[in-house]
Amino acid sequence: MVFGGFSTREQASNDPHDHIFIPGQGIENTDEEKPWDIALYLSQVLWQAEGDPNRKTTLLLGATMGPDNPQFAQYNFYASVEAYGPNASRPDDRMGASGWYNAFSDQFTDLVSPVADLRDLWGFEFYYNFAINKWLHLTPNLQLIQNEWKDDDFAVIPGIRLIIDF
Repeated sequence: MVFGGFSTREQASNDPHDHIFIPGQGIENTDEEKPWDIALYLSQVLWQAEGDPNRKTTLLLGATMGPDNPQFAQYNFYASVEAYGPNASRPDDRMGASGWYNAFSDQFTDLVSPVADLRDLWGFEFYYNFAINKWLHLTPNLQLIQNEWKDDDFAVIPGIRLIIDF
């Protein structure tokens, strides 16, 4: 699938050269831009159990991109592999792994550089969703994230989620 978006509303420019200081009033933005984006999503079944279409493994790929100005992110990519019913004895369980990358626009990083030294973001997530019964799911996960601050360390975030379907 391919999607595109365009806003008729103008947004403040990210270009540092489009800002001026007016004594007594502060910093003013002298230019506005109309943002747009285009996105591409691909989904593919990689494996399916014979005789059981609910047991399968899927691949999902996606990407979006837009202009360097006025958006703070110029492009991003993600990929996900998910297995439904990975074990025949537990057909309602799911497990997956995904990764993503977000690239800040150069004009945005230049604009905020006096107060923040930013870098692009990326991360991974791994999870297993235990179906305790049809309405109760327990999902431990692990996220590995490189955040936007250049001086910060790599983050390892364990988590657990309990979902009750009504």
